[in-house]
Amino acid sequence: VGSGTSAAMRLWLRDAKTQSQELRTLYEQSQKVAKESQAILRQDLERQATMHAKEKAGMEAEIQTLNSRCTTCEAQLASATQLASDLREQLSQALSETDRSKQDHATRA
Repeated sequence: VGSGTSAAMRLWLRDAKTQSQELRTLYEQSQKVAKESQAILRQDLERQATMHAKEKAGMEAEIQTLNSRCTTCEAQLASATQLASDLREQLSQALSETDRSKQDHATRA
């Protein structure tokens, strides 16, 4: 009975050792897969960050271009407004001179 129990114990220990080795191998494989997945994720995040940075830089350049155009348009508008004001003043003077000229002609006649 004693040797049968001893043999069963050895068999159980051998199975436990085999299972332990299998579990260790699975654990090591899962660690390797986790590290590879982490590396892939890191690369993907870095790629996305680079892509977003390029998009942001492009948008910022476009904003600067649009701001420059706005500044140009504002300057042109200010110039056109000044020109319109000058023309109104000239027209007003011309109308005043025409009215005076008409009055002079009427007075002479």
